[in-house]
Amino acid sequence: MQDQIQKLLNKLPIKRLQDVRAVGLIVFGLIVLMITWSGIGAIQTNYNLQKQISQLNQENSNQSLENNNLQLENEYYNTNQYLELQAMALLGKGEPGETLILVSKTAAYAQLAP
Repeated sequence: MQDQIQKLLNKLPIKRLQDVRAVGLIVFGLIVLMITWSGIGAIQTNYNLQKQISQLNQENSNQSLENNNLQLENEYYNTNQYLELQAMALLGKGEPGETLILVSKTAAYAQLAP
């Protein structure tokens, strides 16, 4: 009976864990697994950071274009042409030789295409 129990215990994988080589392989496998997991985490972090950098560069480019447009608009507001057009619009006057025609809103809207 005791021989049968001893034979069963020898067949169990627990007996193999007492071997130093088996324990060394298990520890090595765990270390490789942890290094791989860490590498995957670093790759994921780098990917997310690259995505954020790309998005911020795009926003920066859009903001730069908007700033250029506003600068051009400001330059236009400082020209004599704009000042003359605004003066004519606000004062209801025209250039010499022009005839001013006043049209009511309802008559103007009636001429628009339906």
